[in-house]
Amino acid sequence: MNFDTIAAISTPMGEGAIAIVRLSGDEAVQIADRVFQSPSGKRLAEEQSHTIHYGHLIDPESNETIEEVMVSLMRAPKTFTREDVVEVNCHGGLVAVNRVLARLLKEGARLSEPGEFTKRAFFKWAYRLVAVGSSHGSYSCENRSRNEHSFGANGR
Repeated sequence: MNFDTIAAISTPMGEGAIAIVRLSGDEAVQIADRVFQSPSGKRLAEEQSHTIHYGHLIDPESNETIEEVMVSLMRAPKTFTREDVVEVNCHGGLVAVNRVLARLLKEGARLSEPGEFTKRAFFKWAYRLVAVGSSHGSYSCENRSRNEHSFGANGR
């Protein structure tokens, strides 16, 4: 499975006053930082996890304001996907939310496939479960043969 940084609109199109565009992956914070401007000038990379920040999404090429936004910053592993996640809350109109998504894609995110956020969460949860299970076996082994098998399963 490819774990590049993905983006998608996470709310129903045209249904509400607010829409959310979600980024997930190793570059989520860096991508958002390239286009987010807070009134304080502080960068998202400097902020604590699980915080919300007011500002504007900017086109870095023209310095044009794309949208007034609230950005939620959540760092791995305490997220649904166990990756860094940034959620951009913007106005819910079709034009506004599509401009936000287009800018994030232009900055390096890839449009997610349907269900990809959930696939990532499941894969990383399952991987962790297998890793924990195989390392647990090394602590409870009764003989050397079983112990060596357990360490081999854990990749050590």
